[in-house]
Amino acid sequence: MTNRCFRWASEADRRPVRAMRHYSFAIHKNGTSIEELVGAPLENDDEALSLGRRIILDLMQTDAEKYAGCTLNITEDERVVGNIFFKLYG
Repeated sequence: MTNRCFRWASEADRRPVRAMRHYSFAIHKNGTSIEELVGAPLENDDEALSLGRRIILDLMQTDAEKYAGCTLNITEDERVVGNIFFKLYG
């Protein structure tokens, strides 16, 4: 039996729900972790790498000297997604 009173609020409601993955971000200098950043639930690796680049740009604008020569390590559980190098801009 079908409930004829039920309607989808929009077409977006019909899309399947995707599981979000949890990514972690850590700043390393000379092989040592110097800062653990808050993790983020994201859909895929591309989103994690994009967020990583935005984090680097923000940190370099606030304290470029401190972060020069660092890397931002991005992981999902134990899997390494990427390591992005900070650069001294200016």
